[in-house]
Parts: sequence; structure tokens; C-alpha cells
Amino acid sequence: MIKFMDYNFDDKQFIENAFKEIIIKNNKNFQIEDKKIKSYIYSWVEVRNIVILWTEAYNNDSNCKFKISDLENLYMIIDNNYTYWKFFQENSDELEDLEERLNNVFNEIIKAKTLKKALNAILIFCHKNYLDGILGRFTSFFNWMLLQALLIFKNYSPIIAKVDKNTQILWFYPLVNMLYNDISSMPMSKWNKSYYFKKTFDFCYENSVKYNALIKKIS
Repeated sequence: MIKFMDYNFDDKQFIENAFKEIIIKNNKNFQIEDKKIKSYIYSWVEVRNIVILWTEAYNNDSNCKFKISDLENLYMIIDNNYTYWKFFQENSDELEDLEERLNNVFNEIIKAKTLKKALNAILIFCHKNYLDGILGRFTSFFNWMLLQALLIFKNYSPIIAKVDKNTQILWFYPLVNMLYNDISSMPMSKWNKSYYFKKTFDFCYENSVKYNALIKKIS
């Protein structure tokens, strides 16, 4: 994700330590001076909070409706200036549309029996958000974290790509741009037929599966 942010921060040990202090030790006094790294780390903390909230709501009532307001804190962490704060506060056609689509994707992934089925629904939902530009330049980061939250809610692994000298990120980011150029003129029902959709899907699927194997190995 840091590579997605076009930001070179190579202190892996600091990031690992930050997650341990904040999530495992619940150290509220841990300081992160770098604003981008702080945004990245705390967005993962908030994904955890969102998944817990969703899971408790669903366990209490399987017919519950999920609210866009559940995602407001995630946005506020990503955008320190709260540029689109009013989007979460005021009733609008855009917010109602997003909330309806969010509940539709929940229904689809809850019924999905496989990662492929769930991921297909989630990616279409996220691609639509991106094309709509619901949060301007923050839409991409917001979408990426929302994608992870939806996968974890369904008990699948997040999409974590190994970063090395042959990192997939170098070709994945341009691939996504080509995907949006391709599907912007296509009906949504045909998006998953796009060559670029399939390549993007394969990237997400393979890295979720690989990370799941890694979790099992170390747990």
C-alpha cells in the first residue's frame, strides 16, 4: 500500500513495531511523526474496528443494514483535511446509492461459497466507487482499505503483495489504470469480461490465497 501511495519508506522494522504497539499492546501514546505512515497504519487499525462492528451487527441480526457512516472514521484517517466530510453527513443521491450498493455487495459476499465469487462482487463494487470518484483523489486508498475489510469480514485473507526487487506493484498500478479506461465505456454487467478486469482479479485472488497460506504457516 505504501508503494501504491508512491512513497518510499523502507523502515520495515518501524512499521512492524508500530502495529505491535498500537494493536497488540494498545499503546495510545505511541508516536508516529510521518503523516503518510501514520495514515497507513491507522487505516489498518480502523479496518479492524470496522470488521468487528460489522461482525457484531450481523451476528445480532442477519438482516441488518450496513451504514456508510460506519466508514466515516476510515475516511477521516485517510484524508487529514476532511475534504469530503460532508459526504458522510448530508443526505444525497450519491450517499444513498453507495449505501444501497454496499448492502447489495454484503448480500452477495455473505451468500458466496468461494473466494472467487466474493472477490468478483467486491471488485465490481470498488471499481464502481472509483469511477464515480466518490472521494476525489482519496477514493483509491479508501477503496483499497474497504476491499480488505470486506474480505476479512467474509473470513478471507486481505490482499498483501510481497514487495521485492521484482515487485508486482510496478505493473499492477498501470494495469488498474488500463482497466478503468476499458470499463468506463462498458455496462457494469460486462466488466468481468474485460481482459484487464481478469488480470486485476487474478492479482487480488493470488495474493489473498498466498497471504492466507502465510497466516496458516506462522499461526
